[in-house]
Amino acid sequence: MRRLLLLTIAVVVIVRPLNAQITVSDPANTARNAISAILKEYLLETQQEQHAKLRRMARRLSVFADLQRFAVPDTPRWRTHGGDFLYANGIAPHFYVAPYNGIASEVLDAGSRLHDFDPDVLLLLPATADVGEYPALFADKDDIRQWVEKKACAYTDIWGRLGRDYPKCTILHSLFVIPFARQLGNLESNYLFSKSSCLRQLNMHLIANRSTNVILVDMDYFASFVGKDKWFDEVAFFMSKQPYSLLATKLVASYFSRVLGATIGKIKKCLVVDLDNTVWGGVIGDDGMSGINIDPNNPLGEAYLDFQQYLKDLKDRGVLLAVCSKNDESVARQPFSEHRDMLLKIDDFAAFVANWDDKITNLRSIAKQLNIGLDSLVFFDDNPAERALVEKYEPQVEVIDVPNDPALFVRALEGSFCFEWPQLSKEDMSRAESYAQDRQRLETQGKFLDYDSYLRSLEMEAWIEFTDDQSLPRVAQLINKTNQFNLRTRRYSETMLRDFREKADEYALIQIRLKDKFTNYGIISSLLLRLVNKSVFIENWVMSCRVFNRNVESVAADAIISWAASKSAIRIVGGYIPTQKNSYVANLYEKLGFKPLSSGLLDGIILATEIPYEKPVNVPASGHRLIHVHAASGTATISASVHGPGADKSSS
Repeated sequence: MRRLLLLTIAVVVIVRPLNAQITVSDPANTARNAISAILKEYLLETQQEQHAKLRRMARRLSVFADLQRFAVPDTPRWRTHGGDFLYANGIAPHFYVAPYNGIASEVLDAGSRLHDFDPDVLLLLPATADVGEYPALFADKDDIRQWVEKKACAYTDIWGRLGRDYPKCTILHSLFVIPFARQLGNLESNYLFSKSSCLRQLNMHLIANRSTNVILVDMDYFASFVGKDKWFDEVAFFMSKQPYSLLATKLVASYFSRVLGATIGKIKKCLVVDLDNTVWGGVIGDDGMSGINIDPNNPLGEAYLDFQQYLKDLKDRGVLLAVCSKNDESVARQPFSEHRDMLLKIDDFAAFVANWDDKITNLRSIAKQLNIGLDSLVFFDDNPAERALVEKYEPQVEVIDVPNDPALFVRALEGSFCFEWPQLSKEDMSRAESYAQDRQRLETQGKFLDYDSYLRSLEMEAWIEFTDDQSLPRVAQLINKTNQFNLRTRRYSETMLRDFREKADEYALIQIRLKDKFTNYGIISSLLLRLVNKSVFIENWVMSCRVFNRNVESVAADAIISWAASKSAIRIVGGYIPTQKNSYVANLYEKLGFKPLSSGLLDGIILATEIPYEKPVNVPASGHRLIHVHAASGTATISASVHGPGADKSSS
């Protein structure tokens, strides 16, 4: 490969300096001497990890190229455009400029400075000039297929090597931009052997063979978004080998910053929309049903319907929709059920708030109702005064600069890159539906005098399983998106999780699926356990906010205890490191009967319990039948002791 730009970005969350000493205290004096050494290793690992993050902040953005005549881009310019967006997304970018003509040496040489740098994220930005020779005109399908496989192999080999050397690293690899210079003119689209067709096939092959540690970026989309006449800058290319124009640099930096933010859990989950002159034309309270404009035969009405369809498409891929409108609720709801041209329906919205309160209060109410952070909300309102108030008094909420013309609504939202996620799972598809079903659960809850009776009425069922290949993407997504129920806020790539899973004598990667009579939630919790010298360490424990207060914690604790017992462990150790978002689980281990062993590490706490384990009286046992736990196929080791006295055992 002659032209390949590799940009290495460190995703770093700013933490306070470490001053804590590693000490272990056991007030009850019951822990054996061995636990001290084990806990010191456990604490030291966490402390070293935090120190490493602090060191990385000084040198974490790397730009280098393995090109015969491709100059490294202007690093200050990357700092200006990329850095501003990265800092806005909570990332501290730092640069490492590799030697000229150095991709092969940097990636393949174990002694290179890249290995010392230990990147968290790498950007691979190949140019079409890297491709070199194309198939001959009138080449047959076999020749074209062999060409595609050979060219793709150069990149997939790099993915594999980087995945082995840097298992925690995420690779952002841009697909090829189709050049506007066409050897065959319009006939490029008529023959598989044309250069344009070959590049498209190469892109598709990379998509079909994408590694789990790779996020592919459709750079040709951005070139089309800007316009290819503005994307390419031939003068700049021949002068400095700049891959795209300065005009495109800001767009590209904005997008990559969004994706990088998503890889550390900074994800927008919910779009909050106004109604009047936003979802429809006119004011429903003044104009009435017949006065609002969503007429498919009217240009303005058609624009609003186009925006509604875009919102439905977002909902169908897992983005939550919510209404925040200054209206009487009954009036605001009327068009959704009675207007024949409405595309959106009430059930499309996870939350519906229509009243005369200020929108700051209502946005906070929506976040609380959905059990997500305010920084997960995106606000779309046609009124600039409302937008200004939210920007000033609730800056955690992202506010879209809404254009005056509804024909441009989709473009404004699409160009914000708010909902760029690193992964997509089947559970995402059902998220909006499950929130709609939550309203039915709330109605059911009102019929019961006590909460346990309500939980029993939900007829909950859980499956405790070892994570397999099919479930691994969802588990990785859950770990990397979850902030509230996340005891240590450690992020793992699919490659890292796969490595843990393959070390079955030392690690257990466990997942919990849940359903009730309203919703099948799918995988809602993940546990990573590690066995060290007769002690089981809870390396990671996350759970979806959609199933809080359902007694799933007790079921998960049973699974931990069961696996620990199967390994003849004598104690279980868990750690809690507080963040701005995980206070919900601050006392979880204590509630489960764990006793403090150490504290002071970044305000973190280490707790443990001995085996045999007895739950505190205030923690419901599985035998209370609040959740019926199945002994899922292939996971008898986990499920064997999950069922409490009197609980029915069954298999799925």
